Amino acid sequence: MRIDYLHKMQRVYESEIERMQDMINHSKNPREVAVSAKRKEKLQKQLKECREYDEKISHLALSRIELDLDDGVTYAALILFGKNAAIIKYLPQAEIIFEYRSSEASGPANQREEFKVGFFACYDRVWELVNLRNDKQHYQEGFFVFDIATFNERVVREAILNAV
Repeated sequence: MRIDYLHKMQRVYESEIERMQDMINHSKNPREVAVSAKRKEKLQKQLKECREYDEKISHLALSRIELDLDDGVTYAALILFGKNAAIIKYLPQAEIIFEYRSSEASGPANQREEFKVGFFACYDRVWELVNLRNDKQHYQEGFFVFDIATFNERVVREAILNAV
């Protein structure tokens, strides 16, 4: 439910909020601007509610996962859902490292985070780290200017999944 419905709804709200902001920025009609501003405010409240709910259920979903390797849990399940203690015990070499370097020069990274937990426990955090540096590119079509993210979230998330 969380991935199939809630995350999709969050993306729909975000997209619609961007569309309303675009209408506010580019419309010459004061009535249209007022309607768009009111709709944007309502959508922001709905998005906030979705994010709060997502935070609550993600915590519950992740806290209920217990692994017992004595009953034949696979390494794949451990990598995806394992807790820190189980990963250290059974797969001490398994970890995800995020590093950001502002240049190609060798030396310490500008930012580094290490994750020794099941992949799904840190999946969203890895995207957040990538998204911190996700600039918007401006694309003009006719009279309208659209902001397009440099890194598409769906593509980056799929690349992260493939890397694991």
